[in-house]
Amino acid sequence: MGFAVDVAALRGLPPLFDRLGDDARAGLTYVDSKTVLEYGPGFINRISGKHENAMLAIRDLVEDVAKYTAADTGATLRQSLDYYERTDAAAAERLDQAFRRDWALDRSEYAGFYRDTALPAPFADRTDPQQLLRAVPDYDKDDAFQFEPQLWDMASPTSVARDTIWGATWLAAKLGICDRAYDPYESLLKPVAGDWAGVRGCADVFGNLAAALAGMADNVRWGALSSEQHWQGKAATAFQAHLVDSASKLDTAGGPLLALAAEYRRTAEAMFEIGKVLGSLLSDLVDAAMIFTVTASTAVATSETVIGGVVFGAAALYEGYKMWDILKEALDLVGRADSLTSAFTAAVGNFGMAATAQELPVLAPAPNGMPH
Repeated sequence: MGFAVDVAALRGLPPLFDRLGDDARAGLTYVDSKTVLEYGPGFINRISGKHENAMLAIRDLVEDVAKYTAADTGATLRQSLDYYERTDAAAAERLDQAFRRDWALDRSEYAGFYRDTALPAPFADRTDPQQLLRAVPDYDKDDAFQFEPQLWDMASPTSVARDTIWGATWLAAKLGICDRAYDPYESLLKPVAGDWAGVRGCADVFGNLAAALAGMADNVRWGALSSEQHWQGKAATAFQAHLVDSASKLDTAGGPLLALAAEYRRTAEAMFEIGKVLGSLLSDLVDAAMIFTVTASTAVATSETVIGGVVFGAAALYEGYKMWDILKEALDLVGRADSLTSAFTAAVGNFGMAATAQELPVLAPAPNGMPH
């Protein structure tokens, strides 16, 4: 392998790593500021701690981009260029031939560039990763992600609707229609309440970060290819292989991030839909509870069912069972939310774990033995 180096031309490459460091730090700020969840009293609390651990895994990855792929690699390159500048060509070539490790450069990583007819100047960025860290919509204010108003009305301890359902189900339990009295807030609302809008926003953050990492990878890969015309030899191949490997790992990181985004999006949207249906059912439940209560209070003494000296007719029993059917449907929805959030919790807990599909790649510092 022949040796050649154009130091003046290669001086345009180190700023690429400075920009990469800026991009990575912008990514850190983006993740830190956009993924804080407020949780709530219900099933969402299951991911408390697990969500934070997943964010730490993401943070570690992006910090390594700033530390190794950007700062360490850029510093190593500057040291090598300084060495070449103060050393005669013959001595530099002897040192290069003594480079002990042979690096394999996967040139298939350049395939996309060969098909591109609008390549930028050497060492320029092909992509602006920070532009891909897009603003996250405020899902709290999005009508598509709002629960039915009736659902939240149940939260008040003084809610007439809450008292009505409690009283009606207490009476129905006495009649053997349902198993017990139900507080709609504790049994229906509380389990599904939480910062699901925040969870939905996190999905956008992970998807945007994956796109930004792919942009960073593209810039690094282009830097490697651009350097080939100005730097050949063992050290050059080692450095270029390091860049290509780092770029490949940044691309690989997108897979787990996009999978995590899909889990967050799917769960949040499903919880919103459950909340909407639950709100509608609660509205029907309030009506049924009121009708049952009124019918029971005015029942005539033609029924065989007697509670505390009060006789209940068939009409009251019918309304009671109708109310119970609505309540069971609402409870089934809460059960679906339970199963959904259990699966979601497992997915979040596995993120970043070694030997799983959610494992994140480990970035490496620049190769040892580079000229300095």
